[in-house]
Amino acid sequence: WPAFRRRNLANLSRSKLEASPDVDVWLDATLTDITVEAQAVTGVVAKSSTGRELTVRAPNVILAMGAIENTRQLLLLDRSLDDRLFPEGSRLGAAFHDHLSAPIADLDSDRPADIVRLFGFRFVPGGMRNLRFELGADARRRLGLPGAFLHVAFDRDRRSGFDGLREVYQSIQRRSLPRLDSLATIASDTPWFARAVWWRFVEKRVLPPPGARFRIHLVTEQAPDPTNRVALSDHTLDSFGRPLAVIHWNIRDRDREAFASLARLAIDEWRQSPYARMAMPRGVDEATMFAALREGGGIYHPAGTTPIGPDASTGVVDADLRVHGLPGLRVLSTSVFPSIGGSSPSLALMQFAFRMADDLSRGPGPSRESTSGIS
Repeated sequence: WPAFRRRNLANLSRSKLEASPDVDVWLDATLTDITVEAQAVTGVVAKSSTGRELTVRAPNVILAMGAIENTRQLLLLDRSLDDRLFPEGSRLGAAFHDHLSAPIADLDSDRPADIVRLFGFRFVPGGMRNLRFELGADARRRLGLPGAFLHVAFDRDRRSGFDGLREVYQSIQRRSLPRLDSLATIASDTPWFARAVWWRFVEKRVLPPPGARFRIHLVTEQAPDPTNRVALSDHTLDSFGRPLAVIHWNIRDRDREAFASLARLAIDEWRQSPYARMAMPRGVDEATMFAALREGGGIYHPAGTTPIGPDASTGVVDADLRVHGLPGLRVLSTSVFPSIGGSSPSLALMQFAFRMADDLSRGPGPSRESTSGIS
């Protein structure tokens, strides 16, 4: 986790953006149309909540609005072109998937301080880190299991000084005054706050709130399934009269079976490890675990709905993230990942962004000798 002063990207970027002669930033400007002329994208149209309209012409348009909104915009564009942009059976919108996550065990221990020291967030130069365990590649292949990792987190039943302090920090990031109830919550939990300050500067750890329960959380890949998809709503429109996105998403039996197998493996490994002397895992029953997956198992890493592929029958974009069959249009989001992998896709997405910037800086024309795969 980056240092607190570097967590608000708007604050970090604002002065550079304002000073740059090459960047224009328009707020309250929602994309409402992608203009196509002579079978190529030539620009975009955006509208404000007050009815004003902005038209931009450009040789390259990049959709970088997040996986779901990027997919919605391409679906809307295809509809505006009488469904002629993508071939029948296109991958556009299909195989929506996410990382799956749920608690798999509670940790029983009479050494909570040791758990915090080992598994809690620790302050290091440049930010914070915490410990996690990842399923090794050899074990994945041998056992036929998806990518996965687990980490220890805490749950709490009541509002505490921890919540109040976090809200104060969020206010600072927004450059606004903290709410009085946040300050009152901290004041009502003064003993914890005093210990938290000591832990911050002496132990260099984040101290959980009083009464926190430590739990093992498992995060796994979800297998792409063509029936899980992003589509356009038949009934609900945005404020500009355009259909909103509808997400059809289910967790299939194979995902539940893989998740349960990984949970059993993780608990068995823990019980045979030195960590068992510190805390013994008490597994969550499968019904409770599956209910947690069903009610909120996704962790907002959507992928798969505009995947990379060598041609329009296998993907929506090519290796340079250009939309097949429509020059001038590119897509930049996790939706281009055909599968999500075993970890957060954020850094990989940043690499794609830098790669695209390098590509565009070379000027017009073919950017690479081959677009048959990722280089």
